[in-house]
Amino acid sequence: HGIEKKKALEIFSILEKFAGYGFNKSHSAAYAILSYRTAYLKANYPVQFMAALLSSELGNADKVAFIIDECAALNIPVLGPDTNLSRQNFTPVYDKATGKGSIRFGLAAMRGVGDAAASKIIEERESNGDYHDFHEFISRIDSRSVNRRVLECLIKSGAFDYSGDDRGALLEDIDGILNEMVALQRDRERGQESFFDLLDSATEPTDGSNGSNGHNGNGRLRTNTVMPLFEKLKYEKELLGFYVSGHPMNGYKDLDIAIDTIKDNNLLTLEDRSYFRLCGVVSIIS
Repeated sequence: HGIEKKKALEIFSILEKFAGYGFNKSHSAAYAILSYRTAYLKANYPVQFMAALLSSELGNADKVAFIIDECAALNIPVLGPDTNLSRQNFTPVYDKATGKGSIRFGLAAMRGVGDAAASKIIEERESNGDYHDFHEFISRIDSRSVNRRVLECLIKSGAFDYSGDDRGALLEDIDGILNEMVALQRDRERGQESFFDLLDSATEPTDGSNGSNGHNGNGRLRTNTVMPLFEKLKYEKELLGFYVSGHPMNGYKDLDIAIDTIKDNNLLTLEDRSYFRLCGVVSIIS
């Protein structure tokens, strides 16, 4: 089959070792059927299969990161979390215009969020419609289920990017926003209408839109802080296990061309004890 002698002997030694304790026929048949079915699903329904595979590994960040790499190899984009679009688990989504499939990151799959908070966010969204921005999200969600830590994780991962508010500004203003919403909730419980409620209703768009960039147009953020790209990437890697907004090495693109003395796909052609130089990124340190 065109396999080099050294590699063929290596493969044979593995088979020979396995033959000494191999599965009995009942095990072999069961594994063969399972392997065939999963291979069929991956070949014919790759987006759905990979979404289900990711969901089956919730809580195992290392495994999730490995499967996301496999999605990239299959040209299946894994999109970041979104409080208006994400489900509890990883969800296959399709672009109606292009028919291309992708996978939306599940809210419960994020570090620091969990099943209870994810369920409440989705339940409220399905009952009363999409969230317009972070302010409205806070006013609608139960703070006992979605606490400050969960809110910070959602902001850092980009789950509110659709509103047009920068992650840095939201993080810096989070205390003021929470205090404002607590006071507003207290007034509503007393039957008092806030001046801001009147202002909101007066400035609400009449065309059914949510304002520019999905924001409600109130401009209530106190700061214009912009989160640097390197900080976004750090939080995304920490909370999601992969980068959404880019990659730390993008700024060094094509550097490997200048450094490498061999292409990685030619490594198997080298003879033993050959010297070469290859540029790469360390992803796991054990």
